[in-house]
Amino acid sequence: MSRAYNHRPDTTSILIVDDTPDNLRLLAGILEEQGYDIRPASSGSRALAAVQSERPDLILLDIKMPDMSGYEVCEQLKAAEETRDIPVIFISALQDMPEKVKGFALGGVDYITKPFQAEEVLARVETHLMLYRFRHHLEELVAERTLELQREIMERKQAEKALQKSEQQYRLLVEKVTDGIAILQEQRFVLVNETLAEICASVPDRMVGKIAADFLGQNVLTLAENLAEQEEREATETFWRVFEFTTIRNERTFWFEGHQSQILWEGKPAILMTVRDITERKRKEDELNKERKQLRRENERLRSAMKERYRFGKIIGKSQAMQSIYELITRASATDVNVVIYGESGTGKDLIAQTIHELSDRQKHAFVPVNCGSIQETLFEREFFGHRKGAFTGAIKDHPGFFDAAHNGTLFLDEVGELTLTMQVTLLRAIESKGYTPVGDQSVKYADVRIIAATNRNLHEQVKQGLMRQDFFYRINVIPIPVPPLRERREDIPLLVEHFLQSYRQGQPQQLLPGEILESLYDYDWPGNIRQLQNVLLRYLTLHRLDFGEDDQPLPEKRATSGQGFWQAVETFEKQLILDALVQNHGHKTNTAEMLQLPVRTLRRKMKQYEIE
Repeated sequence: MSRAYNHRPDTTSILIVDDTPDNLRLLAGILEEQGYDIRPASSGSRALAAVQSERPDLILLDIKMPDMSGYEVCEQLKAAEETRDIPVIFISALQDMPEKVKGFALGGVDYITKPFQAEEVLARVETHLMLYRFRHHLEELVAERTLELQREIMERKQAEKALQKSEQQYRLLVEKVTDGIAILQEQRFVLVNETLAEICASVPDRMVGKIAADFLGQNVLTLAENLAEQEEREATETFWRVFEFTTIRNERTFWFEGHQSQILWEGKPAILMTVRDITERKRKEDELNKERKQLRRENERLRSAMKERYRFGKIIGKSQAMQSIYELITRASATDVNVVIYGESGTGKDLIAQTIHELSDRQKHAFVPVNCGSIQETLFEREFFGHRKGAFTGAIKDHPGFFDAAHNGTLFLDEVGELTLTMQVTLLRAIESKGYTPVGDQSVKYADVRIIAATNRNLHEQVKQGLMRQDFFYRINVIPIPVPPLRERREDIPLLVEHFLQSYRQGQPQQLLPGEILESLYDYDWPGNIRQLQNVLLRYLTLHRLDFGEDDQPLPEKRATSGQGFWQAVETFEKQLILDALVQNHGHKTNTAEMLQLPVRTLRRKMKQYEIE
């Protein structure tokens, strides 16, 4: 039998944990070239979270990290039942043997020493991943051995008839069989072969005539006798009974499989017993049982992960364009540099910004969104840096600004292209020095803030046109993330439709769209992108007609025709106003009533009056 052990499954996942980005990139580059699925983590806590989210096949773990050492991470992994069998290879620049011994004592399987050698990294990773494939190979060996055992049992049954014919034949068989063999009469050995004597740590001559329980244990002898009595009650035909037992020698447990049958020896009833050492088989069975349990857990996780394979957090999409976005989000979240997200309105730039924050080391602190287009230049410093009591008329108390709120977190500058040059200068000074002065104060405050910006404009062109300062642009545009419009990733439209339909259920069965509706949604160019798709779907579910509403405004554009009276025109306006408010609030009646400044009961009555479902 042959088996290709060097085959690497496409789904082999390796988690690399290192607080040094260069190390992460180097190791990821080495392993990705070999086809491994690499998941980076820049801290111990993020590594533990990543393992809980999706179990890797192997972990490369740096020892010295600021928030939690590799030893602590390994200790937590090995303490949990569901993660203790994940192979952990430590990454270290240390050469001290006590440190390495400590890593092995905590459950590590190997070390990779800095600086990295590609050949060493690949060799050690491949070696420990191959153990998984060896387990499958062992299953095949056990299956083959089981068939062999079945054949041997049949052979013994056939040999039993020959044993009954001649005591001499018994003796000849005893000498040739590799299993332990004994014949018992009145609880004493009358025949013992060399193999059984070795199992009992004795010799045949010292065992013959002695009580069997002194060598095999009373439990084994009682079990054999009970089986013999049961055999006499059930049938007169001779057949084999199988039992298992253990013995302890030198503080180690040994497993044995016993086969016994009633025979006649020198004209008197006797028990023929064969014993085989199955310790190794039991060990393999235990390993295989553990492996089966592990595989069941992995299958459950895989089935769960299959449901999530077309999304990244709250972001929906399976297209190649979105896969590239997911990669950029992962890289951006592993660093602390500034990011600019480019894309048309409605493409989900704010959701990408929030995802980067939630995956970054700043996730436990605030994510503060700011619409730069809504901030007047005269109020800029007040909004961003806050003000002190008495700084101006109406300043009755101290008020924090955006920088205060985003300290140790993320400041999201939406529509950053709307900032004037004066505002850019002020903001650049605060970003570079991390210091700012609240309005009405003389002392400088400091805040540790990461900037993520978003825009639907071409900032390069704005720099050329003098609408954006070059130094401000380069300060924020460290990692640019271009988000494709929906028309360039049409294959994601069915996923987005299903997601929105699911969110609009409100406890009701999910509606299914007719094929022609889905085709129309797929063929449309979506100038308003995902936000427009969401509104069109809600409008369709409400009105039962497909209306792309390219000229939609916050208030309805319909006017009374010459054939309408005054009150008919009012009703037409009122119905459209309610419909638009429902669309803006995703069908949520309480929010719609609040927006229209109506009691919920009145809104429900109006919806019933105008037959709005």
